[in-house]
Amino acid sequence: MSITPMAFSPANGLRDSTTYPTTPANEAAAREQIQGRLDEIRDYINDTLNVEVLPKDGGEIKNYSETLTTIASATGTVDLDISNGNVFDVALSGNTTFTFSNPAASGKVCSFTVILNQDATGRTVTWPASVKWSNDTSPDIATANKTSILTFVTKNSGTRWYGFLGGNNFTT
Repeated sequence: MSITPMAFSPANGLRDSTTYPTTPANEAAAREQIQGRLDEIRDYINDTLNVEVLPKDGGEIKNYSETLTTIASATGTVDLDISNGNVFDVALSGNTTFTFSNPAASGKVCSFTVILNQDATGRTVTWPASVKWSNDTSPDIATANKTSILTFVTKNSGTRWYGFLGGNNFTT
């Protein structure tokens, strides 16, 4: 087995010649070498961008933001597609039934926030049956010209969502 030393750089990437172990007896050495190269790439990205986008373990999130999806006029059935972002700014223009799509796979936790803006009428909202609310009661969010902020969390790909009212009756 021959392992040639090399360092990751944008100029040469991982193009230097390296002979990887091919027999099962050398699998541990191959994994160690590959992990070393991945660590070099992670360190390069972290140093270049001045953020820890790929922490080794633990890590700290800095300058964090989420993608905002705006729904300017919600009425009827409205799908909140999590692949479009994790924050939805929704202006109700009629009674609305929400559905949720594209959560993370089971075993991963997925969450999103809804900023729900009522119009002058104060519309009713129906949530998916998979949403579980504290005390089994969905919050009253039908006050006209007010904003409510809700967060939803799942750990099983949307089979069960936990709904939380973060705030209610904010001035729109």
